[in-house]
Amino acid sequence: MRIRHVAVLVAIAALSVSCGTAKDTTPPVPSTTTPTVSVAPTPTKSPTKTPTKPAVVLPKCASVWVANARLSARYSGCLDAGKTVPANGMRCVVGHDLVVYRDQFYAMTSGKIFRPSGNLRSDSGYQLTLDLCRHGAPTS
Repeated sequence: MRIRHVAVLVAIAALSVSCGTAKDTTPPVPSTTTPTVSVAPTPTKSPTKTPTKPAVVLPKCASVWVANARLSARYSGCLDAGKTVPANGMRCVVGHDLVVYRDQFYAMTSGKIFRPSGNLRSDSGYQLTLDLCRHGAPTS
C-alpha cells in the first residue's frame, strides 16, 4: 500500500511538471541590453492671461501743483505735456512722503503744497520740512 501511495505521488508530480504548474528553478539569464525608459511628454499649459490693472489716469501737473492746495495721500505722479512725471520724493519717519515737483514745489502727502519764492534747496521752510521728514518732530 505504501508503494501505491508513492507511485500516486510520483504520478501527480510528473503530471504537474508537464502541465506547467511546477516552478522553474533555473536562474534567469542576464540581459545584455540596457533598459530604456519611455517618458511621456509633459503637457504644456496654454498661456493664461494675467489680469491687468486698470490704467492709472494721472492728473495734469498744472492742476496738482498749485501753491496752498493739498497734495493727495495717494499721489503717484502727474502728466506734463503728455509725459508722465513720477512722484519724486522720500518716505518720511512721520508716515508721509515728502514730494518735490520740478524743484519749484514741495509737499508732504495729504499736506499743503508750498512754492518757495527762491531756490528750493535754500528755502528755510523746505529745510524744516526735510528735517521733519528725516527725523520726526523735535521734542522739547
